[in-house]
Amino acid sequence: MCKCIKVKEKNIHFAIKVILMFLFVLFFTIKNNALLGQQNSSLSSSVLPKSWALNIQLTPTLSSLNCDVYNNEREISYGFIGGFNIAYYLKRNNRFNMAFSVGLNYSKYNSNHNFNYMDSVWTKDADQDRVLIYEQCDNLKEKQAISYIDIPLLLHFDFMLTSSFYAFVNIGYSFSIATINNSYYTELTLTRKGYYPEYNALIYDVDVPNSSYFYPTDKYMSDEGILNIKNNANLISVIGIRYRISPNLAFSLGLNSFIGVKNISNYRNNSNSTLVNNDRTINTLFYNSEKIKTNAHGLLVGMNIFF
Repeated sequence: MCKCIKVKEKNIHFAIKVILMFLFVLFFTIKNNALLGQQNSSLSSSVLPKSWALNIQLTPTLSSLNCDVYNNEREISYGFIGGFNIAYYLKRNNRFNMAFSVGLNYSKYNSNHNFNYMDSVWTKDADQDRVLIYEQCDNLKEKQAISYIDIPLLLHFDFMLTSSFYAFVNIGYSFSIATINNSYYTELTLTRKGYYPEYNALIYDVDVPNSSYFYPTDKYMSDEGILNIKNNANLISVIGIRYRISPNLAFSLGLNSFIGVKNISNYRNNSNSTLVNNDRTINTLFYNSEKIKTNAHGLLVGMNIFF
């Protein structure tokens, strides 16, 4: 499983490098054309941006939820971030423009785990007898999904290549409010045994409905629940190319990154808890995690309206 994850992450890194290479090649190609004299005439005043811009953007992403347990078994999944911002240009001239923006986004993060789980935990049963529970969950699959309402604050740096093409870099920070759409779904095949040292007894293959003693063998189970997470904060960076089709309208393409800098886990150390409870419910893998951070990278597609 680790090798498979490493291969997937290498493919993702390769794709990011290809996108960056494309953007830089496009940047220098257009720049070279400008230097060769395709823009010999002086730039007209209409090239200057307006004082304000409405930027509408959508970024399909490769997203993950990084935690301090079972991180090597994590699989990167697809998510998206979409929204808009209003930018005010603080500096405007023919070659370099700088703006500040405030926006509103909706962000969706997904992450998957797929592996064979084994653990043992000392606990007490319904009669308060000490018991060592051996838990084996074959073909464990868990899908986690969380979403936020983001308020991004960005600095925009635009570099004119020609009268129609701009290279741009955006950097900033976002404050994110957790929505109610935060959930997990788990399925597995459970085998569980209980060792009682006081009686030197090992109990297994016990699966009686409504009984507090639950030691099944090869029992398929599934469950879903709500993830207990906190508000988030992200560092944002964007690099891309903008094509201006008129003084008031442009389209953008770029590489967008959102790096979570805040621990969003609302769980505490539950290391003495089993994954599957005696009432047949299943805890999320994040139940034993005290640290969870978001991570997303994607291709930004945007429309820019200047006014």
